[in-house]
Amino acid sequence: MAALRFQTNSDELKIQRNEQNGDVAITIDGVTCDTNDITITKLKALAQLQQFSDAEFDIFEPFQYSFKAPVTIPFIQKFKNNRHGVIKFSYRGVDYWGFALKVPALPNKAGEFKLLKLSRRGQSLL
Repeated sequence: MAALRFQTNSDELKIQRNEQNGDVAITIDGVTCDTNDITITKLKALAQLQQFSDAEFDIFEPFQYSFKAPVTIPFIQKFKNNRHGVIKFSYRGVDYWGFALKVPALPNKAGEFKLLKLSRRGQSLL
């Protein structure tokens, strides 16, 4: 929810579901919002009520890295042991970090990676 701070010019929130008649409702701390009253303002207010010590700091930014690269067997083994870890990659001499959204599983073949960008705050915790 911390990523909601990046959307400031509108209170509109579009929710899409694949299922037919898919009612959407979320409940946080006993406050329920359904499809008729979920707004960015309400979600921001609910996020601020959460009792997390680092809640004011984003650990990711709403940006997705997509690239193709070969995968090694040692990488696949490390990833299986820690699927929620951070993946580091370099492009033109600059290092980048992200959380795995999609990771190829076939060793020694180029596959598509999709990573959610780790924030500067998240990088400072590495």
